Amino acid sequence: MKTINEKDQPLLNRKSYVIEVPHEESKTPNKTDLQKKISEFLKVKPELLKINSVFTYFGKGISKANVEVYNSEKDMKFLEIKKKKINGKKESKKQNTK
Repeated sequence: MKTINEKDQPLLNRKSYVIEVPHEESKTPNKTDLQKKISEFLKVKPELLKINSVFTYFGKGISKANVEVYNSEKDMKFLEIKKKKINGKKESKKQNTK
């Protein structure tokens, strides 16, 4: 693993990283496996790490992960948006007309 880009964001109390993850002769790792590997690589707690996206190069066995590391769980909960489900269903925008 290697860090391609690192950006400090002091107003948001976090750092952004672009990390290159090798996975030769295997499929693209899922986000939970990546979260464990990247947290060990960056030496941070997995709870403070948010993986935004993973891009895999076709035929190379290398992926790029866009990652954000927060200073505290409080900052992470304040800034991250959680998706809401209403009664386990998506709301439709169709209106009944008579």
